[in-house]
Amino acid sequence: MHVALIADAGWLDDELPLFRYLVVGLIDEGERVVQVIPEQLDETDAVSFGQQVRWRDSRVNWLRAHRLARLGRRLDELDVDLVHAMDSRVWAGTVKIAAPLGIPDVLNLNDHRDLASLPRFAVRSGPVACSFVAGSAPLAEAMRDHLPEDVRSTLIAPGVHPGDEPRGGRDELPLCAVITGSGTFDDDYEMLFIALRAVVERYPQALFFLDGASDDTHPIWQATRRFGLLANVSQVPHRLGHRELLLRADVLIQPQALGRVRSLTLQAMARGMPVIGRADAWLDYLVDDVTALLVRDANADAWMDVLTRVIEQRQDAAALGRRARAWVMENRPASNQVASILSLYRELVGESIKFPQG
Repeated sequence: MHVALIADAGWLDDELPLFRYLVVGLIDEGERVVQVIPEQLDETDAVSFGQQVRWRDSRVNWLRAHRLARLGRRLDELDVDLVHAMDSRVWAGTVKIAAPLGIPDVLNLNDHRDLASLPRFAVRSGPVACSFVAGSAPLAEAMRDHLPEDVRSTLIAPGVHPGDEPRGGRDELPLCAVITGSGTFDDDYEMLFIALRAVVERYPQALFFLDGASDDTHPIWQATRRFGLLANVSQVPHRLGHRELLLRADVLIQPQALGRVRSLTLQAMARGMPVIGRADAWLDYLVDDVTALLVRDANADAWMDVLTRVIEQRQDAAALGRRARAWVMENRPASNQVASILSLYRELVGESIKFPQG
């Protein structure tokens, strides 16, 4: 079987490790993989021993789809049997590749905001075998409500490799935390910043690093200055693959309920990093006091309470990190994701399972 994994720069910026896990896992199972990736992705970031087809990404939806559709001839020459869209931003282009070639397509659903688009893409897939894959149980349940009964849909949760054992001996060091979200300063960030101001007054050595997907960082920088946090808060430059550096912090903070599946949180848990964030009904891996400390009421007092707990009760925070790591190792190993995706591919293509020869 020969499959093409199609990704854009925006998704890869968040999910480059996940993409690598999937490519390597499929190749390890004896399948051929084509990485359909943007030109700007560095050669060292792609999996070197897998095939690559490069394309020029665009922020304009119709142009992105048009450029991907033009890759159909190249993928046909490579005898690709199936195309897999990693995110909704490449759904349209993936469908335009699959339909003329008469091959199945798989479309990943990672964000609740894409649910309304599902029926349109199910129809556009036409007679070609199509499957939608949700990244969380709540998304999978909602997905079934938005699709015709005869359209295939399934839940395949993202998986990660277990990280190193949690670090110890940081009780006397200042807190170093990463704040990750959309990067757009909204009411959620406002409440968190009010709490941060109170935290740094009590713990002036605490450090916070802002990570976000927004290209316009000026509003959040203005807010940092307005709250008097310039000495304690820094912005992480938005570069492809930079999120690997974020996992070296002590704590991961998610101030928004974005309703989008992100493996960054799972990677943090796998490394034993305590996670604190807004409760999010779309994410089944945020389990209060098991995998994360969740803030249900988005107010400054709630954030102040949970931040103070993490700073003053380091041993409890470390125990939370260990519980989260154990949960991820049991419920979200990368091997489970690869096995489930491979089973789906074989079902769609009609390929039998390969058994070792005696």
